[in-house]
Amino acid sequence: MKKLMTRMCVLAAVLLAGGAPARAATIEWTNTSGGIYNTPGNWQGGVLPGILDLARFSVAGPFQVSLSGGHTNDALRFDGNSAPITLNLAGYTLYASNALYVGYTAGQSPVVVVSNGNLRMERLQLAANSSGGEMTMIDSSNDVSTLGGLAVGLTGTGLLTMANANTRLNVSGTGAHQLGGSAGGLGTLVISNGQMNIAGGLDVGLAGEGVMRVVRGTNLVAGTIVIGRSLGGRGTVIMEEPGAEVRGALNLALGTGTIGRLYLRGGLYHGDGETKVSEYGEALIVMTGGSLVLTNNPGNFYLPRYTGTGTLVMAHPDSSITLQGTSRGFQLGADRGHGEMIMSNGSLRIWNMQLGTAGAGAYGSLHMYNATNILTDSGGRALTIGDGGGTTGLLVMADERALLRGQEGGTGGGTLLGSAGDGTMILSNGTMYTKGLLLGNAVGARGTVIIQDARLYVQTNAVSIGNNNGSWGWMSVDHP
Repeated sequence: MKKLMTRMCVLAAVLLAGGAPARAATIEWTNTSGGIYNTPGNWQGGVLPGILDLARFSVAGPFQVSLSGGHTNDALRFDGNSAPITLNLAGYTLYASNALYVGYTAGQSPVVVVSNGNLRMERLQLAANSSGGEMTMIDSSNDVSTLGGLAVGLTGTGLLTMANANTRLNVSGTGAHQLGGSAGGLGTLVISNGQMNIAGGLDVGLAGEGVMRVVRGTNLVAGTIVIGRSLGGRGTVIMEEPGAEVRGALNLALGTGTIGRLYLRGGLYHGDGETKVSEYGEALIVMTGGSLVLTNNPGNFYLPRYTGTGTLVMAHPDSSITLQGTSRGFQLGADRGHGEMIMSNGSLRIWNMQLGTAGAGAYGSLHMYNATNILTDSGGRALTIGDGGGTTGLLVMADERALLRGQEGGTGGGTLLGSAGDGTMILSNGTMYTKGLLLGNAVGARGTVIIQDARLYVQTNAVSIGNNNGSWGWMSVDHP
């Protein structure tokens, strides 16, 4: 009986051991000359990493690793200071069911090139834990599928490059993805060519520094793009050549202490939804080419929205901004913020414009040189300068080629200076068309027009100076 019980205990132990799941292991690549990913002999202990294992590359390159069939691991991790490791997928699919890390250990700066196949991962993280990390995608289709799963430059310096027209990166996970995640992090995304889709949003400079360069023949689609989100965040987006296209709601410098910059040198940025060029931070847009087409349904264009500062410069004949949709207000200096727009060249086509609106201390200014501004509002006031109480608005036209054309089909004035604030218009040169002109509309409001070597055409309706008791209006005409 005693022997029988002993045998049963041994059998139970064997069965339990055989039925238990294999424990996850970290298995190192060991072949410094490269080789086939699926070959066990290229891995530590002659064991091919399985679906529960972490496959780790820490040996020095350069070398190439090729797939001979599809494979799945829990995670892939590239560490070590090395020349490029080329991961040739050879038409197969490599799947990291948890994450792929390029740069995980502090002080390490791996470089990885992915080509010729399909790379799938729940998360893609470059440069975590004060490390460096670079990945280049060539002729490959890549998918990141987890909420907020794309992170480049978490706490270190990371670079992700899409290198040619046959490259695809589909970030199907929702939430906010990030370039430059925290203080000390620098994340850069370079889209030289190809297609990138982001189901959620992209924070370029979350709380660190983020840079995105969109070069040519590219198409980036995202829900929302925020350039400088949280305290310490510094974001820069550069669109460099014709053929580059980006689509997504546009927001710059949202938080206090943030900096957001957009340099549009070519291509098309198509914004969907409300556009905020600074809320509480410092924002700059410089257009030396290319187009902004903004469809604000709902919402307006704010430069800035609250207490931040925003500057927009248009400096090339090919620069253009078109504001369309059901809400098409273009506001410079809203809600106590300071907004400045300089049109040294280019064209602006919008519904209506307010310079200095909604909030004491708000300031908005527009300086026009060799530029064209078309205001298409046919049922309301097209241009208001000094809209709210305690606000200040300024319009300067300073070049004979400057053209501002406003329309207004109602009974009020097409242009109003000093609705409840202080509005000034200096026409030292150029041509302006408006249907109606009103200077000083409410108690304490001030409207001033100074005309020098310029042409002002008030097409219909009246010119009204000092429209209500307690308002102040003044016009000076000094024309040769």
